[in-house]
Amino acid sequence: HCFTVLSQTMHVVFHAETRKLMEGWMTAIRNAAKAEADERWADQARNAHYWFFRQFPIQAYCNICREQFGIKTSVLECEVCRMKVHRRCASCVVQDCKWHSANRMPSGPAC
Repeated sequence: HCFTVLSQTMHVVFHAETRKLMEGWMTAIRNAAKAEADERWADQARNAHYWFFRQFPIQAYCNICREQFGIKTSVLECEVCRMKVHRRCASCVVQDCKWHSANRMPSGPAC
């Protein structure tokens, strides 16, 4: 018995001796993914930036130090507000993600 887990960075094949063991692995992976998603939403509820690494093939500048990124340099970018920072500058970010503040949320029912 086997199953495959695919992600953006990995392709993992799990083999188990019995179907019950395979289902146990699948449940554990689903629970881990759910816990990660819950943590992500909790961070976003606290107005936190949601960072991911990205490379810029064109000129781009750090929103903290204002220095230009090197070509093909991995930089951190917020998935929501698109703030870009060097890895070394990420700890200096003090403002909340601008799209997560409560005053930007629409009031009343959406029509």
